Amino acid sequence: VMDMLTASDTDIQLKALELIARRRMTSATAALLKAAGDNDESVRAAAIGTLGDLGDTVKFGVLLDLLLNASGRQEILAAERAISAACTRRARLGAVTPRALIDQLSAALANAPTQQKIALLRILRNTQDPRGLQAVRAAAKDTDTQVAGEAVSLLCGWPTADALGDVLQLTKTASDPKRRILALRGAIRLIPLQDVPVGKKLAGFKEILPLVQRNEEKKLFLGALGAVNSPAAVELILPYLDNPATKAEAATAILGIAKKILKAPNVKKQQAAKLIAPLQKVVAAGKPALAKRAKALLRQAKNKAG
Repeated sequence: VMDMLTASDTDIQLKALELIARRRMTSATAALLKAAGDNDESVRAAAIGTLGDLGDTVKFGVLLDLLLNASGRQEILAAERAISAACTRRARLGAVTPRALIDQLSAALANAPTQQKIALLRILRNTQDPRGLQAVRAAAKDTDTQVAGEAVSLLCGWPTADALGDVLQLTKTASDPKRRILALRGAIRLIPLQDVPVGKKLAGFKEILPLVQRNEEKKLFLGALGAVNSPAAVELILPYLDNPATKAEAATAILGIAKKILKAPNVKKQQAAKLIAPLQKVVAAGKPALAKRAKALLRQAKNKAG
């Protein structure tokens, strides 16, 4: 296999790299590092990918250098995946990436070329670390428009509600309409993820309500509201039953909320009573299948309202 790796035929080299990965030949680390400097980008990318697959056989800083010195798209993507895999392997309890790795990633951002910087930002996003969020937040103001654009996209797609403040700010300040829509969609997705009382989530939805103008965002808005277990959320949804473009989504959201509220063992009479009128409206406006579900829930609401 090692002889194959040094062959002059690229296909043979790639086959060797495949065998090394499949057999998990950790003893081939030095040869893989040499192959990562090959003249052919496909060989370099495959060698870097294999290093990533073999676990912690190389220091994190070496993988970082491979990314920073990469000269092609394939190579950059391979290094990005290898570094992300290393972060995942070394994450402590609760999937927390060690601080030392975050610090190295953040430091590398300063002088990294554009495409490498974008890769580093994606890696930092995947760590879900507050310091990673800080780095992406700063990159959203980068003078390099490619970097700033990627950072904004990452903020809007952040996996936790920690980025909600940044995203809400972007809905108001982004000069590019596409970015404002991206931010609005991010806010709609992140508001329900907050670990806060229902009232605060509803306040967040009310804050962005004036920005929800297109039917595409209205449907996302209704889907997110449907995850909020409160009659007050139903009140926000009701007007959308009158719009043919959003009627089905609104009805589905109301039915979802009503089902959760009525299923609760300690549901109060007042809560059940507040669901009667909205469910009647769904019966009148909904498609046959939705109307059937609404009628069943309406009977429950009336029984529990007393």
